Amino acid sequence: MKGTIVDVDIIAKLSLPRIEKYKTTFKLSSYEHAYAIYVWNKMLAGTFIPVMQAIEVSLRNAMNDAIATHCGTPLWFTRIYRSNDLPSNFQKLHHSVVNRHTHFDLDLLKKTNDPSYKVILKSTYERKIKNGNINIKNSYNQHIVGNLMLGAWVTLLNADYVDNTHNTKLWPALTNTVFPNATGREKNDLFNIYNDIRILRNRISHNEPICNPNGQFISIDECIESVKEKYNKALHSILLLSSKRHKVFIESHASSHFNMVCSKEYLNSIVDTYVAGKIKICKYCGNKFETVTNRKCFCRIK
Repeated sequence: MKGTIVDVDIIAKLSLPRIEKYKTTFKLSSYEHAYAIYVWNKMLAGTFIPVMQAIEVSLRNAMNDAIATHCGTPLWFTRIYRSNDLPSNFQKLHHSVVNRHTHFDLDLLKKTNDPSYKVILKSTYERKIKNGNINIKNSYNQHIVGNLMLGAWVTLLNADYVDNTHNTKLWPALTNTVFPNATGREKNDLFNIYNDIRILRNRISHNEPICNPNGQFISIDECIESVKEKYNKALHSILLLSSKRHKVFIESHASSHFNMVCSKEYLNSIVDTYVAGKIKICKYCGNKFETVTNRKCFCRIK
């Protein structure tokens, strides 16, 4: 796909301001080149998905297990979360589990604003779940935990849940249990570490530029180093939780795939897909290809 096809067909659908952001940030002369960077950014975003999933699962499991043990019950949510901090979807999740344990139609009662809704919801929870067997309690816990977003766990790392004087809150009481590999300095910075991960995750989800959130001029080399730094910080956030999981992940295909995509050679191959260039013949494989970046043949990209 070359020339005006990108300008007229694709850029119009994506919106000019979105592509303009890449054109300005990297001081590019054509929209075709800017679109190529946009495509590369999307591919980079894709390489972050496995590590983000690993962080979210590792963090929620470690925190849930530690807090449930600390509280002596898997039904810890309203006991630990401050009322203003309860996840926005908690009541909906709570409702859906309780609804399984009553012959009343809680969905209908809630929809019709029936005054008995809250009474039945509370009494059913008390009788069937809070006073139920451990399997019922664990089922409730897993439904809530499995549907909470990363931000819900990051919230529990903020200063409101820290008590360095009397050790009556989550941290530092559970720090060594949840984050066994955190150093002294990192133990005091856990909220910032994982909140940065949350912010990056949101940028990826909204297809925003990964390497340069401020939109100021940056070179491609600086961009690549910036993205690598973010990826390494993400990997380190797994290490804080589990050495074993960290080792497995860095040896996985996901990490090697990231290293391949986050390279100038790979980017150049994308640029050459959208920007017209000169014909070259690879001296190694004999492949004929077109390039504006003077890149290597695909056979030389490891």
